[in-house]
Amino acid sequence: MRFIKKLYIYPLYNYTSDSDLWDVALIHLNKPVKYTMYTSPICIDETDLFFKESRCTASGWGSLEQAEDSPGSNVPHSVILTIMTQENCNITVSNFEPSFSIQPPLVCAIGEDQDGNGIIQDVCWGDSGGPLMCEVSGRWYQVGIVASGNVCGTPGYPGLYSRVTFYKYWIKHTMASGETNG
Repeated sequence: MRFIKKLYIYPLYNYTSDSDLWDVALIHLNKPVKYTMYTSPICIDETDLFFKESRCTASGWGSLEQAEDSPGSNVPHSVILTIMTQENCNITVSNFEPSFSIQPPLVCAIGEDQDGNGIIQDVCWGDSGGPLMCEVSGRWYQVGIVASGNVCGTPGYPGLYSRVTFYKYWIKHTMASGETNG
């Protein structure tokens, strides 16, 4: 069994704020993870290559329904989303919340009705902290961390993700030295 040995919280995170900015942490486990066909490392996107309307995958254990109090899933699930440019995201979000602006540490991704049943594919309650990943030539890159959104599956409203490239130096430094100073 593995336990959290140490928690590293991004230095600018403010837990008393409702903001999704800086909401990133790393955990150090008490013993290494054994890699299997179900468990393997993921690359960190270092290029912003994927922020040009790429189709990527988000996954999590959250609810499969829009109700905030609905239970999480017993099995992990995934959804294909399209990453939006910051400009398109701000235009889209302003249709719902005119005074809200997406800041650079965040990236937006939006779902679509993939099955033709009128249900927008999206992450939902309980998926926060899960990865937003893109595949290139058989290699997976983590480009985001599920942060928040409007009501799950709201047509035309993107989900918000912490942009991993924004934190890449802190992640590398923390992993190499065990320190949290950015």
